[in-house]
Amino acid sequence: MPWLPYTIIGYFHDFLTPNSRVLEFGSGMSTLWYAARAQTVWAVEDYRPWYEKVQLMVAGQGTQNLNYLFTQEKEAYVSFGESYLEGFDLIVVDGSYRSACVLQAEKLLRPGGILYLDNSDMDVQPEGGDMRVAESYLRDLAKTWKTTPVETTALYRGSFL
Repeated sequence: MPWLPYTIIGYFHDFLTPNSRVLEFGSGMSTLWYAARAQTVWAVEDYRPWYEKVQLMVAGQGTQNLNYLFTQEKEAYVSFGESYLEGFDLIVVDGSYRSACVLQAEKLLRPGGILYLDNSDMDVQPEGGDMRVAESYLRDLAKTWKTTPVETTALYRGSFL
């Protein structure tokens, strides 16, 4: 089970299909959950002990549809997923360099896709911190995108109806 709000888990459960493509900045239990529901999952992690723990879980489940990268270089972390030209239906920002990842996600998100910034409601950083900057970028995007009914941090483009 992913470590996400239950409303988001339910929303993602209904949204994801066997043809969905997921990009995750940061990884964890959700990585395995997405891999069980989507065609392909790309995940990037910059904390080695956590990467190794998730890698063991992935191997234990025999997950074959995951492209999983460890890097501590900001450029490689943020640009991960650029080479996947088909774009992504769901992009989850739940790791480092959040503001840069939100800006990158805007370029990689497919029409009708969802961009989710996890924990943006938590005041864990001072004004001007990376989370606050990422949240500000997301609020600017929300002015032109349609928000979902479950969270202000889950956004989508296009129409599902």
